[in-house]
Amino acid sequence: MLINVYWHVSSSDYGTTEADARADLYDVTGIPEVDFDAVAEVIGGGALDVLLPIYGPIVEGRLGLETPVTIRSYGMVGETGGWVEAVFKADADIAPTVGSLTAQFVVISNPELPDYPWNVIDQLPPETVTLSSAGDSVVVYRDIAATWPPEYVGDDIDVVVWIEDMNPHEVYNCQIMPDPYQIEFASALFATEIGALESAEYSVTMKNAGNFADEITVELSQVELPDGVDPSEWLAEYREIGGSWTTVPSVHSLEAGESVGFEVRLTDLVGDTVGMALTRLGAQSGNDVEVSENADFATFVGLPSILLVDDDGGDAYETHLRSAMTDTGYASRHWDTEVEGRPSEEQLSSYWAVVWTTGSQLTNLSHDQENIVTYLEGGGNLYLSSCGFLGEGTEPSPFITDYLHVDSWTPNTGGFFMNGVAGDAITDGMQLGLLGGAPIAPGDSDSFVRSAPADTIFYAASGQKGLKVEETGHKLVFTAFPFENVKTTTAYPNNQKTLIARILDWFAAPAAGIDGGSDEFGRLVLRQNFPNPFNPVTKLEFSIPSGVENVSLVVHNVNGQVVRTLVDGRMTAGPHAVVWDGTDEDGKSLSSGVYFARLTADGEKAFTKMTLLK
Repeated sequence: MLINVYWHVSSSDYGTTEADARADLYDVTGIPEVDFDAVAEVIGGGALDVLLPIYGPIVEGRLGLETPVTIRSYGMVGETGGWVEAVFKADADIAPTVGSLTAQFVVISNPELPDYPWNVIDQLPPETVTLSSAGDSVVVYRDIAATWPPEYVGDDIDVVVWIEDMNPHEVYNCQIMPDPYQIEFASALFATEIGALESAEYSVTMKNAGNFADEITVELSQVELPDGVDPSEWLAEYREIGGSWTTVPSVHSLEAGESVGFEVRLTDLVGDTVGMALTRLGAQSGNDVEVSENADFATFVGLPSILLVDDDGGDAYETHLRSAMTDTGYASRHWDTEVEGRPSEEQLSSYWAVVWTTGSQLTNLSHDQENIVTYLEGGGNLYLSSCGFLGEGTEPSPFITDYLHVDSWTPNTGGFFMNGVAGDAITDGMQLGLLGGAPIAPGDSDSFVRSAPADTIFYAASGQKGLKVEETGHKLVFTAFPFENVKTTTAYPNNQKTLIARILDWFAAPAAGIDGGSDEFGRLVLRQNFPNPFNPVTKLEFSIPSGVENVSLVVHNVNGQVVRTLVDGRMTAGPHAVVWDGTDEDGKSLSSGVYFARLTADGEKAFTKMTLLK
């Protein structure tokens, strides 16, 4: 665990005598100064891209060390004070490898609009701790008096506990005291795909993760539905394991550490709309109004499941990708890392494809690369759009060298035109013009040198700018220029809509080297028709999995009535295409409006929405 704690010396507005004593203890010789576990000292500050190469190796090195002492702390703290109790336990025989162990406690403030987050506002008296053999433990209790200045009233107050060897100085372990009331949800599945008139079911466990008993209210809600769909048409229900399905809130009395299991179900009761429903199981503590937790489940009806990871630091760059996917007939579950934190391994693995954008933010994805690798190894598909990932001082990692297959890179090489590669499944015939400085500075994009099996898919005068990789059951696309700067008004194929459509279509395409007559196709795919909107002719491309007996492709109107059957019978496994001329079974031209294509193969279904304009 990495914990920041800020002391301010007495020359500042936030200084205290304890902070001065701490500065003397650490031999602070310049301000600002950062001390990592009291063993590594960095003097001076600067921008993140300057500091990250210095801080990164130190942090990774410290996090990689085994700690000889574990900490379990619990208690309460608020505007009027509180208490903390900590148990320090030796996990191994530690004497005489350590000197004088001391338990330390500080109270920190996290303002809503922070000038100084993690600012020390009170330092509690330390206590010498004696631990020698494995299994030894010591309990230390401290009262917390609300003696901090009035400007901290209303802030989020936390307590940091750590164990420190005073001779020589070294911090062996640290912990932020857990909130007394906590709720946790756990599930193995957070997204799924269903056909029309089908149901999706999710199993989820809710745990009272706090240190005290709590009465937790559970409530189900629909966070997102496609346009025109009423909650009664896509019905969401839940139940405690063994109970009855309901939509009514319920209250559950749980002791500390106790859990209860639920099932969540979403059912399509209409069958004429494709899209995504985001269903939320929410929990609210009965003892602390500020403690709540949600478990969100994304159900994709007639569409592949896509997670859009919005990792742009709170900006709105993700709207470009989301709009482009919507325009091509796809739907996505929006995950804002500023609000929801980093997506877990279970979150990522629930989705057929993950689209990840960092906008203009500096990010090395240090906390995510391991989960991303696990997702890819499980057969996932990833599109990473980031003009800052490589060029911000990122160190080589297994994800970069073994999955992106990038050997080296040059930061901030820029470029206004990204050229596609002739014959490439994604970028053939493309020359993308990038907007100059809107919304992202054009010079921020990087260039790289890739190695096999990665293929270059975009290049500029300054070097390679995009690649794709297909290996060991997964597919990956990486662009080192901002997707957001790709123009939206340029004609096909040089626009955002076409770029994301081709990427997602490539994800859905059969693996390279498999011909249409083989039995190795494993997924039913119906791609967005092109052109769309259309008049009067459009093309529908689809892929049939192996082993199916009967295939049908029909067109129906918004009322669910079949207006045209395009395919009905046996077909070979592999890719196919048909053309629809906008007429019904009798050859009569249909009026302008929205129509749906439904592909069915032995009960498996896929949908796409089409617009006929005259």
